Amino acid sequence: MTNPEHPPTPETTSPEEVAPTAQELNEDPAFVAEFPTITEAIDAIVDALGWDPELIPDHDPGRPDPVLEMLYRDVFDVREYPDRVLIYRHHH
Repeated sequence: MTNPEHPPTPETTSPEEVAPTAQELNEDPAFVAEFPTITEAIDAIVDALGWDPELIPDHDPGRPDPVLEMLYRDVFDVREYPDRVLIYRHHH
């Protein structure tokens, strides 16, 4: 069971790993969206769900709320690259 006070450290891709090209993304049916940062990716989901950002607790300004990030990563395959974040559907 996950300790809510110590959520798991988010997995990121290796800095040496190269993000897929636009053509590769267009051909990948699991690809959902691209964002400049993980915070912007999660903010987009918060907006889409109509959640009130004022209700989200304060956290490290350099990262999104850890609980939201954990939930987000449970729903989506989040791949962070040095220059962008790519979101994919999980393969179940």
